[in-house]
Amino acid sequence: MRSAREIRFRLAQQIANVLLLVKPPSQPRNARIADLSLPGCLNPEANGLESLAREALAHRFRLMGTTIDTGPAIEWRRDYVNGRVTGTSYFRFIPYLDFDRA
Repeated sequence: MRSAREIRFRLAQQIANVLLLVKPPSQPRNARIADLSLPGCLNPEANGLESLAREALAHRFRLMGTTIDTGPAIEWRRDYVNGRVTGTSYFRFIPYLDFDRA
């Protein structure tokens, strides 16, 4: 049995979700990636994080010692290293350990 406090909390969450669906938050019309920089930041970790974020926005990802450039659209079922694409079947039915079939 759920407590009244939990029910109120979940109801508030659902109301907030509906309000966000009806009126999503607005984005600045002239926002650019360059505007996202951290001016005057001397922290090397923050600068490294900013660099990773820029690469992710450009669809370039570092993975296991290589950089994968997916292009404008990410194909989520594609093996970019070997150039293979899996089918759309349920993931449990994909024989991921058999390289010739997956």
